[in-house]
Amino acid sequence: MDASMDLVEQCRRLVDEWLWRSAGRDAPRSVAPPHAAEQQETTLEDHLLTTSALICCLAYDREERDLLRLAALVHDLPNEECKRVVGDRLPQIDGWVELLRQQGEQLDAGRETAIPTDDSVERLLLLAHLAASRRRTIKRREEFEGHPLKAGSAVDLVYGGATKIKGYVFESAKLPEIRGASALLDSINRLDLPALWGQLPHEPSDAERRRHGDVQTQEAFKLVAPECVLYASGGNILALAPAGQGQRLATAIERRYTGDTLVANSVAVAQSFSLLELQYGRHAARFWDDDVETLFAHGSSSAKALVTNCRGQQGQSGKGFGELVTVLAASAHRRRAGHGHDTGEPRFPALVELMSDDQKCGSCDVRPATKTVSIGESTALFCEPCVRKRAAGRWAKKGGEQAGDLSHQYPWLRSWGEWLEKRAGVQVEKTANDLAEIGAAAGSSKGFVGLIYADGNNVGAAVAKLASISGYRRFAQHMLEANEAAVAAALVRHVQPKVAAAGQWPFEVITIGGDDVLLFVPADVALAVAADIAEQFEDRMRQHGITLSAGVLLMPENTPVRFANNLVVQLLNTAKKLAKQPAGVPTGSTIDFMALKSVTMISGQVEAYQAAAFQRAAQSKARVPKPALSLTQRPYTVPNLRALLAACKELKQASFPRSQLYQLRDIIQHGHLLQSMIDYRYFIERGKGRRASKHDQAYVSFEQRLKQLCGDEWLPWREHKPQSTVGGKQEGTSSYDTPLLDLIELYPFVAAEEGGIA
Repeated sequence: MDASMDLVEQCRRLVDEWLWRSAGRDAPRSVAPPHAAEQQETTLEDHLLTTSALICCLAYDREERDLLRLAALVHDLPNEECKRVVGDRLPQIDGWVELLRQQGEQLDAGRETAIPTDDSVERLLLLAHLAASRRRTIKRREEFEGHPLKAGSAVDLVYGGATKIKGYVFESAKLPEIRGASALLDSINRLDLPALWGQLPHEPSDAERRRHGDVQTQEAFKLVAPECVLYASGGNILALAPAGQGQRLATAIERRYTGDTLVANSVAVAQSFSLLELQYGRHAARFWDDDVETLFAHGSSSAKALVTNCRGQQGQSGKGFGELVTVLAASAHRRRAGHGHDTGEPRFPALVELMSDDQKCGSCDVRPATKTVSIGESTALFCEPCVRKRAAGRWAKKGGEQAGDLSHQYPWLRSWGEWLEKRAGVQVEKTANDLAEIGAAAGSSKGFVGLIYADGNNVGAAVAKLASISGYRRFAQHMLEANEAAVAAALVRHVQPKVAAAGQWPFEVITIGGDDVLLFVPADVALAVAADIAEQFEDRMRQHGITLSAGVLLMPENTPVRFANNLVVQLLNTAKKLAKQPAGVPTGSTIDFMALKSVTMISGQVEAYQAAAFQRAAQSKARVPKPALSLTQRPYTVPNLRALLAACKELKQASFPRSQLYQLRDIIQHGHLLQSMIDYRYFIERGKGRRASKHDQAYVSFEQRLKQLCGDEWLPWREHKPQSTVGGKQEGTSSYDTPLLDLIELYPFVAAEEGGIA
């Protein structure tokens, strides 16, 4: 390490290297020491970063703060590596490094560690290390009385970010403004907010460095300690701060959003927690597991229900750091709803009044127009927020040289093409400029695009179970990595083959962050892309029990984007309902879809439309209860969706006569259960009987796919037997559903030669 390097810069570079190595990029992750919190799940770097973040907060006003940070960042490194990274400053921190190592050895051996009672920096360093280490097993509340952390200091937790994101992004129906709004929010979350803690992106560009410096200069209070940032993605940030300073940073978070966008809503809160609470959860010393056991043994039924709600069956303890994050999230929700009188300084959401004689903005049609904007060879009047959105969108798409003469400059904005290049190691010369260029690459469904909106399931429950700061940092990194890797792999697999024909990558990402994804792709690969994203994300997050649900809207390229977003959100919600089955009913990731042939096809809610279009009662002359028929199997699990897509592909390869397909559809739509079974069997067996045809095997494969979806007893229907039983016998009438109408709906959007769907 360069001896002339500034101490703060030396710490910053170490933090950047540890964060990069902790994420498992370019180097294998190292094993955490036995005394580290959640040792099996975290890494050595996680432990070093957490120790450094805590000592930075505890010793915030001490002259030795940055030397203490340096000692914490290297204390568990092998001697040779420690000497290499510290350089000439090793003699200044050698005593503290040895002190931390001795404490670590005591913790590994299961012995009590002595903490000085004076006001020395050594006491703060040992407390920080102890709080970052594996927590002691506590069975009774009285055992907290002698815990070394009980008399320790406190730190602040800061949580915040953008709210009503879709309202801001889709305020305008035009793609350039949507792209720009998304880029602005992503830039604030990814670059500006971490800059309040002195954090830079890994290998930042010159423009990103200048932007980082501007943020640091503009804010009266900032904390140059990037290791304190635990998570900054998906529109939110969670970070540690010195006790009493968190509210100033929370106010700065809200100010960044308002200052850059003028109208985007944001919320940020801060709260102080003791070091003991960082390990054991909120007010652990007041109510612990022995109190839960007593309550379950002697308490009222309502008290038992309350504890079960909060802590699970039989009051199993889920208390830990994740509980504090839940407390902050609840505080942020109250502040957002206007009930946060105790959540910080008064909040004043942006409001721009529109007078009766004002000319409305030509983009959002909400605020008064104030500036003239060039659009091709014509001009339009825009409000100031939309001017900024459009400028940001052009910078994110074209960069500085092609962005033109714009009143607002955003050279630090990244394009999603650049992101894909770095993420997947592919060459992306350019991406689509508008939805028409994406629709042009849709092959057999030319002119149609697919809008995918995906979101994680059970994320909140997984966060609440996290026991430590290191575990939360690892979880957040892992989830973001899983999301980005899944999206990048799906784009490379399904969109890259279209690049040669289109001359560009036909996709448009609106957002990727945390556990959610919103992007446009050609309609003929949209469902395959969604299935890949869901499958890979679930596979990477399996250890946390997190799956993904997605809504996919296949629509004409000229569909208003705001209208499309409203529909795809509803599709996502119906997919999530399937994912939230009762315990013991595994579903995995789920996907719902709709093929919108025209904008006028649906005017109300998706669920109401699906109920009217697909719910029937079976037609029968017998005087018996008529079974309920569902002419769709939506939403689908990922394996079933893949089977449906493969069945559609087989149907096309078999050159199945469309007239017969539509005849079968009409019979099903009229609720003729038995007749549709007979006609289906006739069509399939006749196709199999064409021995001289090259398509006879395609019919066999098609039926195998349908058996995967329906079983082989009621083809093309799937039977759902009644759930209720009387005397051990099932009572009620079976219901039935079929995938055939789903298959017919997707028929134009799947090419016979399409790969990657089986």
